[in-house]
Amino acid sequence: MNRRLVLLAAGAVLIGGCATPSTPSGGSPSSADVPIVEESVGAGLVYQGDGFEITVPQGWVKAPDDLRHRADAALEVGPLFDGQEVLPPSVMVWVDRGDTRGTAGLQSLAQQASVKAQLPDAEIGDMQHATVSGAIDATVFRYTYEVEASTSPLGTPVAAGRYTAMDMVAQAESGKPMISVRYNSAVADFDQVTWDSIVASLVVKSDPA
Repeated sequence: MNRRLVLLAAGAVLIGGCATPSTPSGGSPSSADVPIVEESVGAGLVYQGDGFEITVPQGWVKAPDDLRHRADAALEVGPLFDGQEVLPPSVMVWVDRGDTRGTAGLQSLAQQASVKAQLPDAEIGDMQHATVSGAIDATVFRYTYEVEASTSPLGTPVAAGRYTAMDMVAQAESGKPMISVRYNSAVADFDQVTWDSIVASLVVKSDPA
């Protein structure tokens, strides 16, 4: 896929020919190896991972390994991609236990700078604070960018269009871990209610002191 087809923050790498973002908070790739527990609750699917819990809409599925945007994410989930011209929404979660990441606010500022450097035409919103269960602080910003026409890993055409992403960083009350969440979709498919419910569902679980 085209190098501008990105769900971007803090650098891009190529996976399966598709440009994808590096981990927003510089998280440990080992978090991707930790088993995820899935449970159906009411209108949502609850995913419990190493250091976090998050709920997404029913009908969403974990991305197959060969269709993941980021192999190092602890979780990547969304509506099934089966060759649509418009990429479906997705949510990715990273877990970071590094010692040099600073605060959630500093991480979001660094991500904003990276988006601006790599997508100079992107429309980048202001950083805002959010309330997240178990977090001492959480920050989020929105950005919108253009995607050029390309070919998906399934060999199907992907239409040019505008996409938007919400990038959030939440720091556990004990300081670790740092949880990064990205919600990405075509502008026409962006659902504020879905994003708000995801934020409200997120629980950050502190490491033992």
